[in-house]
Amino acid sequence: MSIVHDLFSNPESEFFSIGLGGRLGKPRAAQAQFAEAVEGLLDQRSGIGIIQGETGSGKTAGYLVPALLKAAKTGALVVISTNTLNLQKQLMKDALPSALVLIERLTGKRLRAARRIGRQNFISLPGLQIKINDLAREATPNSALVKLLGRIHAELSIDPANATKQHVSEAFGQELGEIGVPAHFFDQLQIGRVDGDDYAYLKMLDDSVNCDVLVTNHALLTYNLMCSGGFLYDVKSDDRRPVIMIVDEADALASMAASLATRKLPLRDLDYAASRIDVAKATRTRLNKCLKNIAASFDQARDAGAILNRPSDIAIMPLSGQSNLQKVLLGEIEEVEGILTTCMSKDGLGTMRRYDLDTIVRDLQAIRANLARQGGASSEILSLYWSPIRNFPGFHIDGGDAGRIISRLWRLEHLRPATLLFTSATLTGAADRGIPMAGFAREIGMGQRVLAETVCAAFAPEQFGSMDFVLIDPRIAPPVTIRNDGDDDDTNTIANPAILPWWCGMIRAASDKGGRILVLLPSHRDASLVRDALGAIDGRRILLDSRDEGAQVLRAFETDASAILISAIRWEGLDMPGKIRHIVIPRYPLTPRDVVRDALREESLLARGYKKSSIRAQAFMASLSQARRKFFQGAGRGIRIESDSVTIWIGDSRWPLSDDRRERHPEVISRNWASSMVYAVPQRFRSNLDNAAIYSLASGVGPFESIEKERRQSRLSAFLDKIRPRREDVPDALPRL
Repeated sequence: MSIVHDLFSNPESEFFSIGLGGRLGKPRAAQAQFAEAVEGLLDQRSGIGIIQGETGSGKTAGYLVPALLKAAKTGALVVISTNTLNLQKQLMKDALPSALVLIERLTGKRLRAARRIGRQNFISLPGLQIKINDLAREATPNSALVKLLGRIHAELSIDPANATKQHVSEAFGQELGEIGVPAHFFDQLQIGRVDGDDYAYLKMLDDSVNCDVLVTNHALLTYNLMCSGGFLYDVKSDDRRPVIMIVDEADALASMAASLATRKLPLRDLDYAASRIDVAKATRTRLNKCLKNIAASFDQARDAGAILNRPSDIAIMPLSGQSNLQKVLLGEIEEVEGILTTCMSKDGLGTMRRYDLDTIVRDLQAIRANLARQGGASSEILSLYWSPIRNFPGFHIDGGDAGRIISRLWRLEHLRPATLLFTSATLTGAADRGIPMAGFAREIGMGQRVLAETVCAAFAPEQFGSMDFVLIDPRIAPPVTIRNDGDDDDTNTIANPAILPWWCGMIRAASDKGGRILVLLPSHRDASLVRDALGAIDGRRILLDSRDEGAQVLRAFETDASAILISAIRWEGLDMPGKIRHIVIPRYPLTPRDVVRDALREESLLARGYKKSSIRAQAFMASLSQARRKFFQGAGRGIRIESDSVTIWIGDSRWPLSDDRRERHPEVISRNWASSMVYAVPQRFRSNLDNAAIYSLASGVGPFESIEKERRQSRLSAFLDKIRPRREDVPDALPRL
């Protein structure tokens, strides 16, 4: 019997005495099975695993303990990639320290852990001091702001490792919000402005090189793959340590890779940056001349007619084969890039935010590199484009299929870890088509041969929390009206404003039940619309979430048991055990369509030989897959501990009915694409979903049978109206009788 089995199955083991067994501190069958599956994968010479652990299965400890035990025995480097900075910090703060203590007790070896985040997340302390001095010298200084920034600077100077935007937001977000400081204030204080202001960043790099456990994120992992390695772990040394790679929240990796592989730089963004930066008059003249020449090159290309007009009215011109145009653009782009780079290094930002200018410079670097290849071998396609309606011109780089980028983890020998584990709570779904994990495998570029050799497993707790459901009346119009309802597509739509009273009614019905309410919407626009339409509710504090005031809004939500939080950004990462009683999800969290991006992406894939129908189908299925993941994560905000009980209110009438209910109500429109949303609900709660209550604006919450009663009454009224004689048909004498 393995040590992992004993640790996870014996309630007297050190795993539980040290506090890794969760709040209840007792063995969980699903967690033990998950950990043993990871242990088996680690014992293989070179293995790949796709292992799902639903919420409540103890997934994090389930992969940490076996991986760290292996690292202590073999000297391997454990690299853990999570989806967000918050999840990185949560892992470093909660589970990982306890797991390291456990490993030291069991093996006598003290493993070192480090976190790796991007350079843009650090704050320049000398830059902050300069900003404080500038604010203090203003004619009418904001004394409250100067005092608070001075206190922040003093605290960060004591421990420079905390000089990150995330730490400042968490520690001082409420105070900053109270005096009106926006969240992006610290974007203009990124490192690189003053010599020596990158101490914390360099220390982080040093720690990450000398650690045994490296916690990174999907963005940095994707950059590492796109650059063919070099900074997450040493890929050039012949005697490098074996690597155990664990990709947590793996279902978000493909979308991250797709977003980073595609760049779009409108020329108006360059014009905007040029007008905001602080440069000498001669330099500004050179910059404006370069921008004018670039715009003229676009005009000449369009006048030459070497463009493609897509059905979306977007005009595109791939630059492959346009050698003369490439040479002209290369010289101008190099000049512009050099000027903007100098502005960043010599404090010439002016009124431009550092993060925004840094993004533009990175895009220019990618464009320059592509132009310099002059059509050489590359997986990237550079195009010129003109947007629909206003015909704004810009550059577009398509970096290739996300799956092809991710698959470098096993295709390229110098990037291939000794063990590669993909794990998340949502890896199975409708796209599997009877083959375990097949849908996820396609997203990450894994072919059938590799999948056949991959360890695939899924574990779920038999009992962990309770989840009930209330569905909106399925007979009403959906939140959006599909122009062609025969298409399995939810992107070509127009909004339905009549749905707002129904959504507000659902929130008020949830409010009548008592407890905190979290309302999750797919966009800030939707959140603002709902907040405005909802108005006031007696005895309730209604909070509208935002990135600028997020920290103080969350504090208010956590401390007020009667609060209602309306948010577009809390689908994941919000951890409030035992506090959220209702979650209202008014509509499917499908990603809003970007017409320009989608058309450019389609053209790039057509150039690679893909069929148009296949491209559009794959794009929508990818969007639907992300919507299922987002819904699952959002509903999971209500199930954080075993005793949690939450009601999920679904305000989208396109939600699929159970087979029994669909048979009894054939008049309800059933959409093939929407039926897969049931996979966003954990298996153990689907019987509750089949028996969900129904919300009606007229009659409130009731059993499903209530709408059948309404239908029978409606039919009876229609029948009576049909047979009831009209007054003009009745003889005059009959009323008198």
